[in-house]
Amino acid sequence: MQVPYLADEFAAASADDPVIAANTLSFWAIQHYSTGNPRGAVDLTEAALSQAPRAGSARMTSMLHARACRAHAHAGDTRAADRSANAALDAYEYAGPIEDDLPCVYWYNLGEAHQLLGSSALNLGNPKRALAHFLEASDAQEAYNADAFPRGHAIYLSRLAEAHLSLGDVDAADPAAEPWPPPEGRAGDLSASAGASTAPATASSPVGRELCGIDIVRT
Repeated sequence: MQVPYLADEFAAASADDPVIAANTLSFWAIQHYSTGNPRGAVDLTEAALSQAPRAGSARMTSMLHARACRAHAHAGDTRAADRSANAALDAYEYAGPIEDDLPCVYWYNLGEAHQLLGSSALNLGNPKRALAHFLEASDAQEAYNADAFPRGHAIYLSRLAEAHLSLGDVDAADPAAEPWPPPEGRAGDLSASAGASTAPATASSPVGRELCGIDIVRT
């Protein structure tokens, strides 16, 4: 699985493209912390963040800090995760309209940021903070787009239920779970997204997919 990332990174370096470089490194970090190498993921997110100033997107900078938070959380480093979480939210305050931003961050809004930070808090054994982030993801002005990303939504619902259960609130955990089978019309969406997340037509242009490199669930 590392070969595509290496190829993308080589291409980005050859083209001197900080956007592709940073985005590739951030997705590579997901693979590392998801397969038991969180320290490697931390190194990759730090490398990605070194490209952020040249990328010129506060939204991308926020996403990279959120990704770093996930890496630190998997590594069990609470203080570093908290710093990255704060940096992600601070950077997002300067994000411009998503339609005017880089195509590769079409999926990232404030709700997504809170979902990532909530997942990190859950990894660190802080379900109360995780719950606060998960609820904020739904209540934010730019809420998490569950319809666009049904598979990711199912993952986050399970994490919301986990947070409630960790706090001893079984009654709240039950409705947090997505009904199965899903409502009519959602089954096809979930099936289609089994291997990849989907995005609104205006956000999933060929250019956007090219810049994103790999279209997977970003957890």
